Amino acid sequence: MEVATIITSSKEVISLFDKFIYSYKLMRLTGKDHDMARFESILNHKIILYYHFELNDPEEEFSYNYSEGEVETIREYYGSSPFFMFDLSYRTEALLTELLSSFYVFLIDNAVSPSDILISHPFDGLIKFEETYKVSTHLSARSQRVILQFVRRLKRYFRR
Repeated sequence: MEVATIITSSKEVISLFDKFIYSYKLMRLTGKDHDMARFESILNHKIILYYHFELNDPEEEFSYNYSEGEVETIREYYGSSPFFMFDLSYRTEALLTELLSSFYVFLIDNAVSPSDILISHPFDGLIKFEETYKVSTHLSARSQRVILQFVRRLKRYFRR
């Protein structure tokens, strides 16, 4: 499994992600302990995601998981605002993309700007959530949901 870290200075984003992930239709909660929840696919019942909901200590994370350049980029991005970090351990890149694209729509539906979020991606490094996972900013949230549903259907069709 790979690990992606979500970084934000918004406690509302953290709260909404928590609400979102437990209601996400493509996976089911199979277990939860003091700092992590396990989810399985509704299609094949295999574990596909671990949600590490206990927030990481940024200073500890910086000491062993980030380069000096990445630390500087994160500190500059958030300025003097405190920021929070939590991890997602995921099985496939397609799952992460689908999950975060759906979360983008969820934020828009809840009138929360996604511009505050960075993703520490295992292959792509630090990326801006809004630029990477949005469907399209000129479409309404309803239109974005329809497009995401269509993309999901296409993915299912081509997996056969």
